[in-house]
Amino acid sequence: MQPADTGLDHVVVIGASAGGLEAIQELLAHLPAGGHATYVVAQHLSPDHPSQLVDLLKRSTGLEVISVADQQPLTVDRVVVVPPNCDAIFTEEGLSLAEPEPRFGPSPSIDRLFDSLAHHWGHRSVAIVLSGTGSDGACGLRAVGAAGGLTLVQSPASARFDGMPSAAIAWVAST
Repeated sequence: MQPADTGLDHVVVIGASAGGLEAIQELLAHLPAGGHATYVVAQHLSPDHPSQLVDLLKRSTGLEVISVADQQPLTVDRVVVVPPNCDAIFTEEGLSLAEPEPRFGPSPSIDRLFDSLAHHWGHRSVAIVLSGTGSDGACGLRAVGAAGGLTLVQSPASARFDGMPSAAIAWVAST
């Protein structure tokens, strides 16, 4: 199911956890405007403390950086950050916030976001897994690849915490 024409060529979702801030900043520093893409950042964050992630990422890029609002339309050359203690899913209208599903694991759920990315954007989706512990993102990365999207994983050797990148590589390699 493809969304209505938004002028976007691709939707890029970046998932990270522990040690991911530096990796996200490095990636955003190299993204030029005019790429006909929107970027969504899902970083595992503590629900007990206010997040400074939007402000920190603004320093790394010339692209607009905002926190996701419910029913957020997707816009070219924008970075949207999923807030703590929320999941985000793609819909026909854009990006929606959702209550975290009952599970053992952090929020936002990168797997849930990647799954909805694959469903709504198919071959126009890009899923990136960066530094972190655990395995969140590995299953969803496979869904994006199966939908014809591009999947990228930070080298475990360059990740501050290699759990998520290693799990993503192992999960995809097992197919």
